[in-house]
Amino acid sequence: MASVAIQAHRSLMAGGMPYEIPDFRKEEDRVKFENDNDSPFWYSDGRAPTIPCTSVPEYGPSEQQIENYCKAVGCDKN
Repeated sequence: MASVAIQAHRSLMAGGMPYEIPDFRKEEDRVKFENDNDSPFWYSDGRAPTIPCTSVPEYGPSEQQIENYCKAVGCDKN
């Protein structure tokens, strides 16, 4: 289910462009996605998301929200 949601999110961000749903039972599909580390979430080491979390371009967490998140997970946002 996660792969479907991820590909749906990518499709949304690309204006509805179709994205293949991988069949991870197949080695060739696993290989295609094995280094796919894009995330709409802040990484535990404080790195910013690599893909948007919403189709609203101006959306983003406040500095306070980022600070609270980093305190919670023990990351350095700098």
